[in-house]
This record gives sequence, C-alpha cells and structure tokens, in this order.
Amino acid sequence: VPVVLRLPRTKAAYASSPVDLLRTDALTVAAQYDLANGNTGLYAPALYDFDSVVCSRINGGAWEFDGLSVVGAKGMWINGQFEFRVLAHELGHNYGLQHANRLDPSGGDPLLGAHLESGDDYDMMGRNLSGQGLHFNEWFKVYLGWLGFHDAQVNGTVRLFRHDHSSASGTRAITVGQQSDRAYWLGYRRQDSANNFLNTGLEIRWGMQSADSDPNTGLLVPGLTNDMAASGSILLNMTPGVASFAQHPLPLNQTFYDSNNFVAITPTAVGGTAPAQYIDVNIRFDPPRITTQPQPLSLTASIGDTVSLTVDALGILPLTYRWRFSSNGGSTNNLVGETSQSLSFTVTGTNQAGYYSVRVANRGGSTNSVDVLLTVAEALNRSAGLQE
Repeated sequence: VPVVLRLPRTKAAYASSPVDLLRTDALTVAAQYDLANGNTGLYAPALYDFDSVVCSRINGGAWEFDGLSVVGAKGMWINGQFEFRVLAHELGHNYGLQHANRLDPSGGDPLLGAHLESGDDYDMMGRNLSGQGLHFNEWFKVYLGWLGFHDAQVNGTVRLFRHDHSSASGTRAITVGQQSDRAYWLGYRRQDSANNFLNTGLEIRWGMQSADSDPNTGLLVPGLTNDMAASGSILLNMTPGVASFAQHPLPLNQTFYDSNNFVAITPTAVGGTAPAQYIDVNIRFDPPRITTQPQPLSLTASIGDTVSLTVDALGILPLTYRWRFSSNGGSTNNLVGETSQSLSFTVTGTNQAGYYSVRVANRGGSTNSVDVLLTVAEALNRSAGLQE
C-alpha cells in the first residue's frame, strides 16, 4: 500500500488484545483502500498467497515474540524485529515447515538423547542465530519442491553435492532408511568456510513425516505430499562424545550404523570446486536379522490339527516373508501364497510331513530361518504297520 493507513485502535489496545486483532484490522483497512482506489485488487490482501503484519515493538500480553506465523497457511506477525532471518523463518512456517530441531546425545549413541526444540543452529527454521547462512536444510527444500533427491534403495556410493549454493546442481539430497514416521536425510553444506567439520563431513537428520508405500515394489518411500509432523526435522550429532555441536557432521571414513534398521552410512571423499563441491557417500543395507525363530523345532500333528508358526525379524523396512517346505529328502519349494509373518494351515495328509522354514528379505538381502520338522502322526502309524 503506497500510503500510511491509520488503524482503528491504539498501540496499547493491540498490546492487550490477541494478535489476530491487529492483523484483522490491518487487512481490513488495506482492502478498504483498494476498494476506494479503483478496486484493482493490487492492494487487496485476499488476492495474495501470503501477508505479513510488521509493526514496531509491542510488549506484553500475547506479544512476547519476535515473529509469529501460521503453519501451512497465510498469516505472519513481525514484532519489531526486522532482520531478514526472522522474516524467512516465519515465511517457512507459512510454507508448511516446522522447526529444525536437534537431538543432544546422552551417551555414545547419536539416536538416544534429549530433544532440543529449534536447536539446529545451522538452519533457517532452527534458532536461526544472527550471522548464520540463510538456508533451509536439504529435507525442507525437498519438501517444498525446490530440490530433487536420491532415494537410496540399494547398496552403493552416491555423489552428493552441496545444497547451500544457488548455482549448485546434481544430487543435493539423499534419503535413506524410510520408516513409518521418519527417514534419514543426508546433506552437505559449505556455507560456513570456517567450519571444517561441515566442509568435510556429512549432515544426517531425521525428517519427521509419515511414509507412503510404492504400489509397484511395496517399499516405503517419502510421503512428501503428507503434512510434516510437528517435530519437523531433527539434526543428529554424529560425534556424540564431543561437547561442541559444531562438530555434529559424520567425519570422512567414519561409519554411522543404525543397529535397528541395519543400514550403514559412510562418507568416503570430498572434492570439487565452487559451486560444485561434493561428498561421496557409501550406503550399505544389511539383510534382516531374525530375532525369534519359528518354534518348536520339531512337532507332531495328526490329520485335522492346525499347525501355526511365526517369525520375528528386524531390518530396514519393508520386510518380506516367504514360507518354504521341503519333504524328507526332497527339494525346498516356496509355499504358494504364504508371504506373511506367520504360517497357519490344517493338516490334511501325510504329504505335509517335512521341513518348514521362512526366508525374510529386504533391500539388503535375505536371511533363512531354522527348519522346523513336522511329523504327521498317521505316517508314524502306517510305517509301524498299525491300523486305526
């Protein structure tokens, strides 16, 4: 609006009222100005994707903030803090981004520790300290559609380019180990030339968002059309024994191993010149680990009995199951349609006597369970020459 418009209330009145009142009054007088000056829509707030209410500092009541905004919709208040970093942070909320948080390890495991809200000092959506580079993390950029990404589904090495330069290209975000509610996101920054840990290390964070399932492969994939969870992103400290969080990136030739999902991540080399600096990342998925074998290892059943077997396993999702059968001395064959965690069937004949097992597989390979020997009681009777 090219002129100064007077709002209907005093600053003191707004200070003692909900913040919505100031925004409502400001949008109303702007719309009235547009209507009185040609009704062109140029100054009509309803026609814009976003709006910002910027005012000199108001203290008291609901106004104890520098910036405030609605997540995933228009509506922003800037309270006397006119730095671009504050505007960008609140605009990120309007775009649908949550806070960039971090996990402070309580011991040697980077996945266990205390959640620190807005604790990612290297992100626009974190504490956003003055002087930090004005960038969202790689996952936030992917979520907004600003970057493509590589979804690591197989073992191998991926070249990851920096994501914090507008002229960079190539793969600038990697996601790996998608779980039902989160995935690892890998990023490389060079914005802080004085931080050699960033320049030669790999940032690893959780992106907190529910997954989708690929209809063709059944693999869990990033649910980028789903709303971001309230916990946003969580930066992980890959050097948990070091007090300074500035050293959080995973150093070259050191491996982070997720023992619950059996995935290993190792940065192996850096190279390139600006703006095409890169870090090479080796990603390895291990086969599932069976935690509970089918039990018992030997059982006897009669015609008409129900036999039930089950297996528990851990590994990178999704896990697939294939139950198999081998008659005594025969070859091992897949049981048609038996692809769940449990196997249950009714004994109908002596031809079902033999060895049962299950193969559990994921993108890292497969693991076979122990064999369970099923003896059908009628087969014992006949072999002894007995009659019912």
